[in-house]
Amino acid sequence: MSREGATGAVGAGPVAGAGVVASVSAATVTFPGRRGAGAGAGAFVLAIVTAGALAHVALRIKGLEVAYELGRERRIGTELEEQRRQLQLEIGVLKDPGRMVTLAREKLKMGPPAPEAIRSVSALRWRVPAAPTVVPLPARSQRPAVQRAPSVGKPPVDGKPAAEKAAP
Repeated sequence: MSREGATGAVGAGPVAGAGVVASVSAATVTFPGRRGAGAGAGAFVLAIVTAGALAHVALRIKGLEVAYELGRERRIGTELEEQRRQLQLEIGVLKDPGRMVTLAREKLKMGPPAPEAIRSVSALRWRVPAAPTVVPLPARSQRPAVQRAPSVGKPPVDGKPAAEKAAP
């Protein structure tokens, strides 16, 4: 397996094969006439493809998160709807007229009224007094002066209590 001009170890020197001589080192392989011209473009394309794949994976993960959240919200909505139905049923039971009568008799000790306590609405209608008449106030200049009563919490002006002033 020996070739002309080849050395036995990798990276030890020039390797000849099919008429092309390539230089091999421990890190890179270079060919004559190709001084890394496509390597930058290839790395750029590889970076774009990698970024696209990562973006696709991120979108799929976000879609799964949204789907889980939607399922959770639907479950909560179903639970709330069931709770609303139960509360509506409870309201109907609490508003039952028979229950109200039982509570009034047992807890509040209420009973039917005495016959003399019952009054007819039509009989009360005739007893309603007529509406009071409104008398207009006289003009401001014709009004008598209003004197105020002595206040309880304030001390008198001349130092004497109001009871001493009234009794001469």
